[in-house]
Amino acid sequence: MSIQGKIDSSFTTEQRDLFASGIVAEIGVNAYAVWHAIKYYADYNTGEAFPGMRAIGEKLGISKDTVQRAIESLATAKLVRIVRAHSKRRGQTYIARERMSVTVGGQVLCTIVLDYVPERLRGQVKRLADAISTGGDPEAFAEVEIIP
Repeated sequence: MSIQGKIDSSFTTEQRDLFASGIVAEIGVNAYAVWHAIKYYADYNTGEAFPGMRAIGEKLGISKDTVQRAIESLATAKLVRIVRAHSKRRGQTYIARERMSVTVGGQVLCTIVLDYVPERLRGQVKRLADAISTGGDPEAFAEVEIIP
C-alpha cells in the first residue's frame, strides 16, 4: 500500500507594522481578511491574483458586497493595487502590497509600500533594510512607493 501526502510549503507574510501603525484597525477585520485571501491567490512569480469577489467571499464567509468594500478600503490604504479591471470574461486582477514604516531614532520617517511578489519579497526587503542601515544602494528604492 502506498501513502501519498502533500505538504503546503507556500507562505505569506504579515508585517507587524500593520498592527503597530494602526492600519488594521483603520481598514477593519474584513479588509484585513480579504488582503490575506488575495495574498493566498498570488502567483509566486508575478504576485498577480485574480480571484473573483464571490470566490473570496466564499473562502471567508462574507458577501460579495463586503468583499468589494474591503477591496476599496485596501486600495485606499495602498495595501492592494488593481492591475486590470474586470471584463465579461475575467474578474479584476490584484497585487497585494506590503507596508512598512521606516524609523529613525524611534520616529517614523516615512512608510514604504512594495508589491507582494513572493519570489522576490525576502530579497527585496533585505536589500531595503541594508540600504536604510548603510545609506547606500539608492536603487533599492526604485520599486517601492514612499508615503511621507
